[in-house]
Amino acid sequence: HSPTNKVLYARDVSHYKEEVKAYYQQIADMGAVTKEEMEIFLTEESKKHENEFKEWSAMVELGKYVQRYSVQSSYKLDYYLLMVQPHINVNVIFQHVAEA
Repeated sequence: HSPTNKVLYARDVSHYKEEVKAYYQQIADMGAVTKEEMEIFLTEESKKHENEFKEWSAMVELGKYVQRYSVQSSYKLDYYLLMVQPHINVNVIFQHVAEA
């Protein structure tokens, strides 16, 4: 950081250090969470989100599909783009690629 920042915030640093120490002391004073409490918490969290769309999982599955069929799909797509009239509906192209 620049010397100006150091001068501007020098008096606040000790205050924030004390807040951080107090925060971690509160955590230490809380005691350990039992395995059963953790399992209950994680089960409840899982239930809260079970109907959400799993974007990352979907992207992984799409990636697997693309990796597996990329060469075949590329050839089909090139064929349709070169041989079929330019005004063809994009949905038709992707429907044929998906069927490949």
